[in-house]
Amino acid sequence: MPTPLPQRFRAALGALFDATNRKEIVRRPLEVRTIGSISSEVNSTDRAQLLSDSRKLYANLGPAKGAIDAKAMYAVGRSWLPKYEGADQAWGETAREWLLNEWYPIADISGRDFQTSLFLASVAVDRDGDVGAILTEYETQFPAIQLIPSEGIHNPSSDKLDRDGFLLSGPYQGLRVIDGVVINPQGRPVAFYVEEEAQAPGSEEEMPEVREYVTARDMMLLAEPAWINQFRGLPGFAHAILDLKDLRTVQGYEKMASALASSIGLIEYNESGLADTSDPAVALSGAPYVGQDVAAKEFFGGMVRHFKAGSGSKLEAFKNDRPGDAWQKFMDRLLRNAMAGINWPFELAWDISALGGANTRFVISTAMRSVEDRQDLLKPFARRAVGYAVAKAMKNGRLPANPDWWKWSFTMPPRLTVDFGRDAAAQREDYLSGIINLSDICAERGIDLKSHIAGRAAENAALEEAGLPVPGLRGDLSPTANEPIPVPVQIPSDAAALSQAALQVDTAPTEAMREEAARGLRWREEFNRGGTEVGVARARDISNGRNLSTETIFRMKSFFRRHEVDKQGEGFNPGEPGYPSAGRIAWALWGGDAGYAWAERKVLEIERES
Repeated sequence: MPTPLPQRFRAALGALFDATNRKEIVRRPLEVRTIGSISSEVNSTDRAQLLSDSRKLYANLGPAKGAIDAKAMYAVGRSWLPKYEGADQAWGETAREWLLNEWYPIADISGRDFQTSLFLASVAVDRDGDVGAILTEYETQFPAIQLIPSEGIHNPSSDKLDRDGFLLSGPYQGLRVIDGVVINPQGRPVAFYVEEEAQAPGSEEEMPEVREYVTARDMMLLAEPAWINQFRGLPGFAHAILDLKDLRTVQGYEKMASALASSIGLIEYNESGLADTSDPAVALSGAPYVGQDVAAKEFFGGMVRHFKAGSGSKLEAFKNDRPGDAWQKFMDRLLRNAMAGINWPFELAWDISALGGANTRFVISTAMRSVEDRQDLLKPFARRAVGYAVAKAMKNGRLPANPDWWKWSFTMPPRLTVDFGRDAAAQREDYLSGIINLSDICAERGIDLKSHIAGRAAENAALEEAGLPVPGLRGDLSPTANEPIPVPVQIPSDAAALSQAALQVDTAPTEAMREEAARGLRWREEFNRGGTEVGVARARDISNGRNLSTETIFRMKSFFRRHEVDKQGEGFNPGEPGYPSAGRIAWALWGGDAGYAWAERKVLEIERES
């Protein structure tokens, strides 16, 4: 028998539930203790009920549908264009053209394009829990994919199974089937039992249901399991089904209450509590409704009421304050709980108005992590589908053979961002400093690097032919924009050691640097040119005399080496037309000549200390 809690602990807990008190245990609902696999906790009947409820909520509750659709939209968009990663780029371009022009538009057996199929698959994972994807073909042997809804994957009839779920006959006799997934003794799915309604191509006539086993070689099950021994997914809102049902019900009642309150215009107080039957307006509009404590009457058009002074009669506007703040907070709480199930920020699904500053960036970052998780789920299927389509095309003679036919990746949609201008400026600085590659920038914007370079080359050729300046890597049209840019100084990989070494080095800007940075800020404000937002931030740090980080010092050295060619441009020196030029202002923002010499010296000191 459990030992009762000491008296001092009972006093401290107060009215909290005491698990050792049998009287309190009796008052609690009985909960059956079960310790088993998730398939025994959620049987096929439970799964069907959850699926039905989740679909009804998706169809009838705006925030639920909006959150699921938004996540799928940001994860898929109109990107996912194929990128060949093999050695024979000429063959890859041919295969890519075939995919985009012939296969992508009708990739799904129903005639849907490939991106739409990915979008629907993402929606199904959150709404239904999982979705099947079969590699199949049209009657013409043209490759295709087919999405199988969650309810189309289930166990065979009971006469084909023993009491423990093992198949008594068929190609997988002796293996266990759990919710339509046939697993081998090691617990690996080897096949799926699929049931669907077939339809003759080009016909509205439904054919008999098709029931068959599909090997795992030809089918994938897309899901996000949360349990070790889980073979089927659960709807994202499974944990909050009852909450969302209640929310929809309460919302309906609140709408009825608001409509009823809106129908009451004025309340009249008088000594009798009844309508004045001698009033012609009352006589013309019919007898009022008289209840036990209230009399009500509908009026159309306008009217004037007169009351005798001191009679106690008056008219009062009816105040309608529904729905109130308490109701709104309760709805927010239910929705916040629900959104946790699909890993989507509550603020993006319901109300983003309360966010600001760092909170907004955190929410967007959380959403981006969720989007990337969903893309990671879709990528294996997409690679497998594209590889299958290419292999079938080679077999059917639509494409020449190639040993690297399976090496494909995809462009991704642009990343979510709060301030695109600020992020773009930071990317430019990171690229010129050698911290990131152009392929990284293109990937974040959903652009294929090879296509981007080819497009830039064609555009630059057209500009040169027309006698127009060609933009340089710095994105400006200054005379020095097309000068050779020195190789940027790379920040050494052992950043931790360098950071520790920087602690032994004085990294405070000199007085000459501070004066030059302050001059650059004044010039930029006066002439509205020169430098980027990153350069302005750097100037503020320098002019305020703040200690600079190791990474910043290496960036400063890289900046000055790249932009030393700007000194050759017109307007860099006093007395020249256009002084101070944009290049001169940018040079000043980073500390000028004093900053250049200082950065070179500090890099040597840091490397020596490390």
